[in-house]
Amino acid sequence: MDIDQVIQFTKDHLKDEKTGHDFYHGQRVANLASKMYLEDHPDAHEDSRVVAIIKTGGYLHDTIDEKICADPEKVVAEIKELLPKVGFNDLEIWDILFTIQHMSFSANITMIYLCQASMFKMRTAWKVSVPSALLVLLPMVVSMVTKSMILRLSQSS
Repeated sequence: MDIDQVIQFTKDHLKDEKTGHDFYHGQRVANLASKMYLEDHPDAHEDSRVVAIIKTGGYLHDTIDEKICADPEKVVAEIKELLPKVGFNDLEIWDILFTIQHMSFSANITMIYLCQASMFKMRTAWKVSVPSALLVLLPMVVSMVTKSMILRLSQSS
């Protein structure tokens, strides 16, 4: 899967960003989150759909931030048009949108962890092969310590 269109979309939407949440921040998030996933899943491949989901969430997460974006709903609509063109299916699009719409450093972190654990348990019970990008992306953004906590939660089910 080629996410070049996602990268260009992010560059276009964050080109005037001056607070540090510019394209290069999204690129760092995408690269670090995918690196963490690959380290945690040694059988996974860099060019897998899961890594594409994770990278896409990393790139797009600040394109809809209300502190940066004047009309987040408009940009979400644009993202909904973009992702199928890149090759994502409905479930993958849902994962990406859920992740970027629910990432907030200042939000109630406990609620986010509960949501993550519930999502993981539902996906395991339904035997869905694509894990939520949220399980990888959000812990990277919050902190490295959070990563181990979420992994313990996900393995306890």
